Amino acid sequence: MNPSGLYFMKYKMDLISGGMTKAMLRRACMLSKHYEEIGLITFDFNPDYEYTLSRLKQAGLWQEGMKLYNLYEFLMGDCSRSSKAVHLHPPEEPGYIIRKDRKREGVYYCYRQGRKEKVKGYQNGQLQWIEYFGNGRSRDMRELYDREGRLRKRTCFHLKTKRVIWEWFFRPDGVCFLSCSYDAKTGKVKTCIWYNERNEVRKSFKSMRQLRDYVVQGFLRQREQPVVVADGRFAVHFMLGLKHPDVAKAAVLHSNHLQFPYEYGSSLVPGNEAIFTNLQRLDALIVLTERQAEDIRRRFGPLQTIHTIGHPVPAASALAERDPYKVVMAARYEGIKQIPHAIQAMRQVVRQVPQAKLEIWGFGEQEWKYKRLIRRLGLQEHVQVKGFTADIGAVYRQAAFSISTSKSEAFGMSLAESMNEGTPVISYNCKYGPADLIEHERNGLLIPGNRQTLAAAMIDLFANKDKTERLGLEAKASVSRLTEERVAEAWLQVLAEARLQQTRRVQLQNVEAICSFVQYEAAGITVKGHIRLPEKEATALVREHLQVGLQLRRHGELLDVHVPLTFFWDGHTVRFQGSISQIPDMERGRWLCCVSCTCLNFQQFVPLRLEEPVKLRVHRIQKAVVRVMGQHQYVHVRVYRSGIEQKQKMPQLLRRWISRYKAKVRDFIREARAAK
Repeated sequence: MNPSGLYFMKYKMDLISGGMTKAMLRRACMLSKHYEEIGLITFDFNPDYEYTLSRLKQAGLWQEGMKLYNLYEFLMGDCSRSSKAVHLHPPEEPGYIIRKDRKREGVYYCYRQGRKEKVKGYQNGQLQWIEYFGNGRSRDMRELYDREGRLRKRTCFHLKTKRVIWEWFFRPDGVCFLSCSYDAKTGKVKTCIWYNERNEVRKSFKSMRQLRDYVVQGFLRQREQPVVVADGRFAVHFMLGLKHPDVAKAAVLHSNHLQFPYEYGSSLVPGNEAIFTNLQRLDALIVLTERQAEDIRRRFGPLQTIHTIGHPVPAASALAERDPYKVVMAARYEGIKQIPHAIQAMRQVVRQVPQAKLEIWGFGEQEWKYKRLIRRLGLQEHVQVKGFTADIGAVYRQAAFSISTSKSEAFGMSLAESMNEGTPVISYNCKYGPADLIEHERNGLLIPGNRQTLAAAMIDLFANKDKTERLGLEAKASVSRLTEERVAEAWLQVLAEARLQQTRRVQLQNVEAICSFVQYEAAGITVKGHIRLPEKEATALVREHLQVGLQLRRHGELLDVHVPLTFFWDGHTVRFQGSISQIPDMERGRWLCCVSCTCLNFQQFVPLRLEEPVKLRVHRIQKAVVRVMGQHQYVHVRVYRSGIEQKQKMPQLLRRWISRYKAKVRDFIREARAAK
C-alpha cells in the first residue's frame, strides 16, 4: 500500500457526464486498492453532492476508501445536523398567472399585471431554480435550490452588462458561508469573504484563484509527497499554478490536441495550449494512444515524461439476446461527433434493409436538431434518440454492431466498450483512437469519413450475419489488453516515475548549439558540432539522461524531420555528429536546423549556429536538389526540388486549400472573440 496520497483533479463531477468523468472515476476505483488515500478534488458548487455520491456508488464508480474534496463543501463545513425535511415549492403562487413553457419541460413563467416577474425550473416535481426579472425583461437575480427545496445559492446580475455582480452561497440551515463580489464591466472577482456558522468573517480573498489555492493547499498538506493527476483543461491550468514544493504533477490528455483538419502541423486546440507551453513543468503527461504520443514527441521533442495508457474497460457481463437488425451509437450530442452522418446513412440503409433500426445514446444541446432531421427524412420508425444511459454495456449487448462517426477522437471509449461486449464497430478512421483499437476486416471496420461508405458498411454487416459474429468475437479478444489489472499496473509504474521525476526536475539555461562542419555526401549531408552548457548545469543527472538529436523544421506549413546524432561529453561540452539521410524524402521549402536537447522533463530546440561562414553550392542528392545556407548565422537547408512525387490533381489541391482556408478563418474568428 502506497503511503502517499493520490488526488485526481477535475472541475466538476456530474451524474450525467461524458467519457472523461467516467474514465477518471474508473481509474480512481481501480487504484484505490494500492493507495492509502484516493481523493477527488472538484471546484464546482453542487448542493446535491451527497446524492451524487450515492448514485455513483450504486453504479460501481465510487469505493468506500475514496474521498471527495470539493471547494465549497470544505468552506461550508460540517452540516450533518441540518434538517432533511423537504420543502415544497409548487409552481402556483397567489397573485401570479402561471404559464408552462411548451418546449422546455418543467419550466414555468410567472406573470403579474401583465409583466413577467419570475421563471421557475423544476425536475421531477422539485424546484431547482428561480430567475427574477425586475423590469420584466432583463434577469437581475437567480436562486438555486437543492433536492430538499432549500435555497443554496443566490446570484445577482447587472442590468446593463448582464454580468454577475454578487454571489451568496448558503448552508442547508440557511446561513451564508461565502459571498463573492464581481466587477460589473470585466466580470473579475473583487473580493471573496468566507464566513463561519455564526455568520462571522473567517477570511477574505482578493481573487478566486487565491481562494482555490488556499483550499487545495489545505487538502494536499494532509499527506507527504502527494501526487496530483489533472483531468480536463481547467484542472491542468490550475494544477500548473500550484506552488506546493512536494507535489508531483501529472496531466491526462483526453482529446485530440489538433484543430481541423487534424493533420500533423495543424493549429493546437486553444484549451490544450496550457499543456504544451508548460510541458517542462509536468512530471508526467499521459496520452491515450501511442500514435498521438508519437506526434507530440515529433512536434515538441522526445520528452521522457510522456507516457501512453489507454482507458480500462470493465469486465463484460453475460451475453444477452441480440437484435440482428439493431445498430447503436453512443456519443455526446455535439458537432464533432457528426451524428447527422449516421441518420442520413440510415436513409440509404432502410431501402435495402427495411428492418434496420438505429439507436442514438448520449446527451447534449444538439438533441433537438437530430430529432428534427429524423422527422424531415421520415425515419421516425427507424431512428430513435434515446438520451443518456448509465449502463451502456447493456445497450451494446443487445445490438448487432455499433457505429462511430466522429471527426476527431483521443481514444474512443465508446469503441472499446462496444468491442468489450463482443459488438463490432464501424468507425470513421479519424485521429486518434479508432486505428489503435480496430484492425480493418479483422475485429471491425475502419472506413473513410463519408455517408455513402458508412451506409454500404452497415448494409454489409446486416446482410452477413456470420461476418458480424466473427468480427465481434475478434473485437472482444483484442481489447483484453485493456483489462483493469493491466491498466492499473501501467498507472502504478507511471505514478512511481512521476513521484521520482518530481525530485529531479531539470531546467537548463543559456544552451548554445554550434555547427563546426557541414559537407555534402552521396546519400545526404554530414553535420558536426558541439553544444555548450554552463559548467554548473553539466551535473551528473544531466550527463546521464541527456538526449541529443537534429530537428529540421520547415518554414510555413509545419513539417518536422528528426535526425539521430551520435554524441559524447568533453568536459561541460557535448560534441555531436550525424548525417541527414532523409534529404530525398523532404518536401520543397526552407528547413531550419535545430539541435533537440532533451533531459527528463526539459526539452529545447536550439537553433544550430554556424561557427564560421559557410558557402555551399546547390547540390543534387539522388533526385533532390538542395543547398545548405547560413541565414542570420543559423543553418538552413533549402530543398529546391524534392525527391518524392508531389504532383496532385487539381481537385485534391483545391480541397486541401479550402480546408486550410476555413481553418484560418475559424482561428481568426476565435481570436477576435477572445480579444473582446
